[in-house]
Amino acid sequence: MSNACRVRLMLYSVFFVAAALLVFPGEGEGPTAAPMMASLTLDSVSRRNVLDLFERLPFPLTDVLPASVLGGIPQNLSSMKKYFVFDLPETDLPHLSTPARAMETVDAFLGYGLARHRASLLRQRSPLTDETLGKVRQVRDAYVRYYEKVTSLLRENGTEYTLRMQGLPHKEGEDIFWGTLAPTLVCPSLKRIGPLADDTRFLCGVHALKKKSQKKPSSSPLQIVGFGSANKWEWEKGLQQEFGPDNVIFKINDCTVGRFHPPTVGTIHTYHNCLGGPRLGSGPQYMRMLHIPQRLFGGRFGVHLDILKIDVEGWEFYALPDWLHDVSQRSLHEDLPFYVDQFQLEFHRLGHKTLKARSFRGLLYAHYLFLHFYALGFVPYVHEPNYFNKCCFEFALANATWFILHDVT
Repeated sequence: MSNACRVRLMLYSVFFVAAALLVFPGEGEGPTAAPMMASLTLDSVSRRNVLDLFERLPFPLTDVLPASVLGGIPQNLSSMKKYFVFDLPETDLPHLSTPARAMETVDAFLGYGLARHRASLLRQRSPLTDETLGKVRQVRDAYVRYYEKVTSLLRENGTEYTLRMQGLPHKEGEDIFWGTLAPTLVCPSLKRIGPLADDTRFLCGVHALKKKSQKKPSSSPLQIVGFGSANKWEWEKGLQQEFGPDNVIFKINDCTVGRFHPPTVGTIHTYHNCLGGPRLGSGPQYMRMLHIPQRLFGGRFGVHLDILKIDVEGWEFYALPDWLHDVSQRSLHEDLPFYVDQFQLEFHRLGHKTLKARSFRGLLYAHYLFLHFYALGFVPYVHEPNYFNKCCFEFALANATWFILHDVT
């Protein structure tokens, strides 16, 4: 065989081997491993690392939130106490009433929340750094910590909790109640906005927010939506002072205010809207969370909110389950009508003016709503008592995917 024939034979061999590798990838490799797909999906190494971090959890991940765990908040919370906070229902919460039902509920909410984060991470286009993977681990551990806390309470069925409460002065009893709802995530850079624990909220990752809103030429004003105002503007003024009046856009909602008197600087849009649920609140002033794009952003789909604030005197027990119900009707791979990075909430106890509010039944209602936060993807990183009384705590929660993918130092 001549040298020319040998060269041609070698070239043909290389061609056929390469073609075979493209058609029949090796074990463990798929079409996403091909270089041409690198810009469209997470690289295979990062993908394996993410999947490994979501293994060996004490609860199973689930892509679908069962209807059987939803709708546990009674829809007839019509008796209002002073300060407009709903009374504690006289009935037990069915979703946490038996050990088997309680574990099903906890597993479903937490497993669904982490499954949403896993799906979001697997859709990323850039390789994940060791730092990013470390924050994935932090989020996973936050969910596990809350799981261990709430299942411990459920296993002893309130016996130990009730014994601890007996004979305690009011203040100590309040501390025990709110201590069971303590944050599970650590933000490395907290900053208080405002002077008091009512017209103020903490923020995580202020540096990242400033970089987004102030760095030219690609700066983008922070989009901030608030529900509940009472014509108090310390929070808005604090954010304007922190980021600059031209770098924040507010959309403030409250149907109980006759005439708004916002600061005269910056961009503050006001609306006579109040939050409700699908069967609650009559009249055009009531809106649901799923109405945010239509009512506040001209119908724009996929709206991105840097900060959402809710202080609605107990109506969170209607609005948040309704929000989760809407989200859970969509696939984990489907775009949502709007996204929230940080969520700031004044969380009220049902029936907070009576001692029964801190009973084990009252505690279960609080934790049932709290499970909705984790299912929606929010993890609390700080809380503090309202300066007026311990009817409520001021919570700051981070969307865990945002926390993982952004510099929050």
